[in-house]
Amino acid sequence: MKNSELFAPGRLKKILKILSKLFDSIIFDTPPLTVGAEAAVIGSVVDASLLIIKSDYASRHKIQHAINKLKLAKVNLIGSILNSSDMSNRSSYYNYYGET
Repeated sequence: MKNSELFAPGRLKKILKILSKLFDSIIFDTPPLTVGAEAAVIGSVVDASLLIIKSDYASRHKIQHAINKLKLAKVNLIGSILNSSDMSNRSSYYNYYGET
């Protein structure tokens, strides 16, 4: 079975219906939006999605493009997560509140 067949919205909805009876939460980790369409397709049939942003990698333009792509796919984007952040190079904002 090809990915395009597995991720067809109709088939994916059937798979999610079965899985939701077995599990309280289902989390999909998809390839980046710049690599393929899986994230937008899966995002269009699940309850909610998060956009993961790699620190110092994605430009503001690329992030906005990704958000627009998800909106076009009618994805319920509920937030974002910034990862791979170098905490040794903290701004003075964090220093103001002291070390944690």
